[in-house]
Amino acid sequence: MWLSRRLPMVASSATAASGMPTRVRTTFRRRVMTGFSSAGLRSDRLRYCRPVIVHTCGTSVQHERARRLRMRGDNRSALLRGARTCLDESGYARTRARDVASAAGVSTAAIGYHFGTTDALLIQALLDGLEEWSVVLDQELNALPDADFPEHLANVYRCVVQSFEGNRGVLAASFELMAQADDNEQVRQQLRHAVEHARSSLVSQILRIDADTDQVRVFGTAGYAMLSGLIVQWLVDPDNLPTPEMVSAQLLRWNAMGR
Repeated sequence: MWLSRRLPMVASSATAASGMPTRVRTTFRRRVMTGFSSAGLRSDRLRYCRPVIVHTCGTSVQHERARRLRMRGDNRSALLRGARTCLDESGYARTRARDVASAAGVSTAAIGYHFGTTDALLIQALLDGLEEWSVVLDQELNALPDADFPEHLANVYRCVVQSFEGNRGVLAASFELMAQADDNEQVRQQLRHAVEHARSSLVSQILRIDADTDQVRVFGTAGYAMLSGLIVQWLVDPDNLPTPEMVSAQLLRWNAMGR
């Protein structure tokens, strides 16, 4: 059996003249040879080997550093994916560090290394998920075909409801995230930015106009209130949501009553 004890690396004057990047690793290897004497007593003999010099090219060191950086990035991405999976399956409040680590295939220590706390990881995964959902929804709404206004309203409603599919965990956890904003100013700022973006986007996508500040404040706030209420109803009772045609007709009726 070979046992090795590695001592700190030392510089080698022998290779300085050669110009080759060199590490000298002095390793004393102890070979334990076990036998038994005629008296049945155990005896060990130790044998030490000469120091071993290992030449390592500079490019190999660089490759090793790059590999470690990739591993760190991979672990961080894996944690975000694992946190998103846990949010979808268990929600924010019921997710624990070991759940995320298991889903990501890494140790729980990686959470502290990359994010500090499990809450910070879950918040980042949740904000990333909301951003992804928002981007996809914006793209789908902008890609809607031209139609008269009643049909356009129905298409917008249909598109919004369809975007909820596959994002249930993130949408449900977003309401839990709002509670975190009371104690986390960074989360509050990020949510405020998301709400402002949603207001302006809804005005342009629903009304198809370039909204000024007053229109964003009035129509955007109303549109965002309807979107938030629609999310809650979809989470609680998705089977009893009204049809797109019913929603479009009612909105037009309310608009006519206000004139």
